[in-house]
Amino acid sequence: MNIFRIILIVTLLMGFLREGMAQLPRRAFLGVKLTAYTAPGTSPDATGGSGVRIEYVFPQSTGAAAGLQAGDILQKINDTPVSTPAEAVTMIRKLRTGDATLFTYKRADQVQSVKVPLQAYPQESAPGLETLYESVSIQQAALRTIITRPLQPGRHPAVLFITGASCYSVDLAQDTAAAEVQLARQLSRAGYVVMRVERPGLGDSQGGTPCEQCDFNTEAYYFMMALKALKARTDVDPRRVFIFGHSMGGVLGPMIAQQEPVAGIAAYGTMGRPFAEYLLAATREQAVRFDGMRQDSIERYVRMMFDFTARFLTLHQSMEQILKERPAYQEVASTLGFRVPGYFWQLHDLPVARNWQTFSGQTLILWGEYDYVSHPDEGETIKQAIDQVRPGRCSVVTIPRTDHDMDAHASFAEMLADTGNTAAYNPAIGQAVLKWMSGIK
Repeated sequence: MNIFRIILIVTLLMGFLREGMAQLPRRAFLGVKLTAYTAPGTSPDATGGSGVRIEYVFPQSTGAAAGLQAGDILQKINDTPVSTPAEAVTMIRKLRTGDATLFTYKRADQVQSVKVPLQAYPQESAPGLETLYESVSIQQAALRTIITRPLQPGRHPAVLFITGASCYSVDLAQDTAAAEVQLARQLSRAGYVVMRVERPGLGDSQGGTPCEQCDFNTEAYYFMMALKALKARTDVDPRRVFIFGHSMGGVLGPMIAQQEPVAGIAAYGTMGRPFAEYLLAATREQAVRFDGMRQDSIERYVRMMFDFTARFLTLHQSMEQILKERPAYQEVASTLGFRVPGYFWQLHDLPVARNWQTFSGQTLILWGEYDYVSHPDEGETIKQAIDQVRPGRCSVVTIPRTDHDMDAHASFAEMLADTGNTAAYNPAIGQAVLKWMSGIK
């Protein structure tokens, strides 16, 4: 019996699941965009707490209440020096909404201080829809859930949105143009209840293993229990619940559905083969499409990735050990440095094809024409696996001119040049998902 099933059985027996912890507080909202700052006359590598530069102050935020302005240099928070934007974020995360907080900043060579209570992070809202901030308690974690739903009463079909591997917040009140928000609203306007889940250590979530330190099986368990809570809602038809998995979320989908069945799984930009094989195929594809590398350089790079994955994924050597012996592997090692080794080791052992073949519902695999993160063959690989046991239950759709983040671009060259992330969500993705779900009875 695998670890995932053991954790599930033990936790269900102990009765730790509790839906709807409505009192989970909103996190504090500093509300300023920060960039690194080096004081004049100091080394660019200096980290002596000279401060961080404020680039933008959001309305109705703590920064606005404190009178902070773009161009100010934030030097201290509660008498603790600030050296990097990440430090400032970490300091605020440790405080609570309403805490009186002292900010020391420099403006036009004059140091000033102001003390104000921390404002709460704003909430999303959209005309014609209801947005609910609730939570689900799983073991020792209280995870924030964001529910987007139609205003009409009664039971509705529902979708659980499962995020990719990167640890980012899905609570996006300050970035409602983001694809995650736009897709949720698009589906809800068509009559679906949509749940997004904050992983531990992100957004308002409290307790549990922080996302960056969480392994693959534990993360799957968190999402599976959130799915269980979604199906138990009084405004959801449990017979018509779907999963939408973005990137690695598409890999988690069929794994979770083994324990908590759903009517269908839609996956965008996902993986359909063993992780090591995917890494090599994606590495070559990215080197050609994104980096424009010469074939001899591609060959050397792929060989390096092959050796690195064998050492790291199969032999379970540490990053430190590998880089000590092979310093030239720093670049390839950095591609897997954003999660703990256990996450990737468990992912490497995952029977991807078998999970898809075990899933008895309908499957939709979406891939964006400009997606260089997911290999273009992944969808057909999944379809072939499913067709071998359940012919006709998997569809593959290519979304034109769309990148891995589900944003549309006029051309591939424009996408590569868009370093400021100015592109907008492509509603063709939601249209394809809605058309597919409407055909499942």
